[in-house]
Order: sequence, then structure tokens, then C-alpha cells
Amino acid sequence: MSRSLLETPAEVRWIDPAELTPSRFSRLVYGDPAGEIEADGLLDSIRARGILVPLVVTMGREGWEVVSGNRRLACARAIKLMEVPCEIRELRGAAARRLAVLDYNRQRQKTFSQRQGKTRRCAVCLRSSACSPPA
Repeated sequence: MSRSLLETPAEVRWIDPAELTPSRFSRLVYGDPAGEIEADGLLDSIRARGILVPLVVTMGREGWEVVSGNRRLACARAIKLMEVPCEIRELRGAAARRLAVLDYNRQRQKTFSQRQGKTRRCAVCLRSSACSPPA
């Protein structure tokens, strides 16, 4: 059985949060993470223990794009961390990045509006040939 791209080991680097761009697709589907970080205790957790799970990033048109970890990035910026651990993934094209955002957030507890947004975006993605997974 072959492993998916997301299951293979990846390089981890420490990157300045200022060099990271939140995923626009993730923001469209899940909303602005800045409003959630205090309510769910993530900010306090990162302040006390640091970032325990690296963010997942890929090189996009505008530099490093966060595929998974937009809430952790919002926390890092809020408490002014100088660098954060990032797992580097090579995801070619917007469709691959969108699919990775959905895969990495599959287990995440979502609000009702986030579930609605995800359903709408997935429907658009599935109708678009640009979102088709590679053969």
C-alpha cells in the first residue's frame, strides 16, 4: 500500500511568523482564527507550553503559506513568538493546497457556520476540475 503525501516524513524548520501567510482557503472555510484562540484555551496553552505540533506550510506565490496551523499562527503572533516550528510540504497548485487544508482539518471540532462554509466550499471544489485530485 502506498503512503499519501501527507503521511510521509517532512522537514521541520523554525520560521519567523512574519514570513508566514495564512491560507485564504482555510479562512474562507473556517473563518478568521483570531477570534477563536482565546475562547478555546489555545492561546493560554501556547503561552504556557509553546507550540507542541508544528504548523504545516508550503511555498506559495507570496512565500510560505500555512496549510495547517492558522490558529497556532494567530497565537504565535498574539504573544509575539520570534519563530515557530513548521513542517515543510511540497504541494503543487491551488487544488493540492485546498485538499490538504481539508485533510489536515478533518478531525477539528467545527462550529455550525464552519460546517456550512466547508460544505459550500467543498461543493464548489468538487464541481471544479481544478480541484480534482491528481491521478
